[in-house]
Amino acid sequence: MLDGVSFVAAHNMSFDKSVLRKTCESYDIKCPSFKEVCTVNLSRQLYPELINHKLNTVCAHLNIKLDHHNALSDALACAEIAILGIKEGLI
Repeated sequence: MLDGVSFVAAHNMSFDKSVLRKTCESYDIKCPSFKEVCTVNLSRQLYPELINHKLNTVCAHLNIKLDHHNALSDALACAEIAILGIKEGLI
């Protein structure tokens, strides 16, 4: 499932991680471990002035193209936010 994955970024990591954990439990498989970053929390650090830190709000602020709730588009947007966090030394 996530063999070889060492880093995961998600917008609201706590939700995604709970889904992953519950899915692993349902299939009686070991939940993988990886370094993680929540891009909601990261965007709060980077852009505290935003009215909210929803993915579409952050992307609009950063001029990141987003087809909201399209899995690939959301993932690419999270990656771009994570890269900004790396550049700022927050990750």
